[in-house]
Order: sequence, then C-alpha cells, then structure tokens
Amino acid sequence: AVSSLPVMTIAELKRHDGSDEALPIYTSSCGFVFKHKEFFSSYHGRDVTFRHVLHSRHISIDLNDDGGKSPFPRLSQLEPSGLTYALHYRDRFMHKAG
Repeated sequence: AVSSLPVMTIAELKRHDGSDEALPIYTSSCGFVFKHKEFFSSYHGRDVTFRHVLHSRHISIDLNDDGGKSPFPRLSQLEPSGLTYALHYRDRFMHKAG
C-alpha cells in the first residue's frame, strides 16, 4: 500500500543526484521516488513531473524547468493530456525500477 512507503523530503532526494557514488541515484515522478540510473542526468535527485508536463505541451524544458522544486503540479489539476504523459513516465520508472 502507498501508505506503507517511506517518506523522502526534497532535500533528501537531492542528495541522490549522482554526486556521491556511495548513494544510489533517485528520481521522483508523480509523488513516487524511484531508485535507478536514468539516462538523463537532469533527472537525477529531483522530481521530474513538471518537466514531463512541459514536454507534453511542447514548451521548452530548458527555458522553463523548475529544477524539481516545490510547489509541484497537482495531478488532479492537470489537463488530461499532461496527466496521461506524466503518468506514462511514472509507469515507465516503475517498470525500470522493478
């Protein structure tokens, strides 16, 4: 159950950005944290939900990226295409993380 998952702060997530080889690399999407090395280093140690929403809207990620910082988009307030895109990536991370 989701309620049994450990809680991680944004500061704790940031520590898992690949700069310390002793720590695994974590990425967060749609409120879930995943342990695996993502191809894009810009995903390391941060939440990428907003990045995916921008990408789904064809908005420049480089010019508008929030750096994975709060406040995060509320999934319940996203337009259907942005929500579907963000959830697709969350599911992709779940699959890759095992």
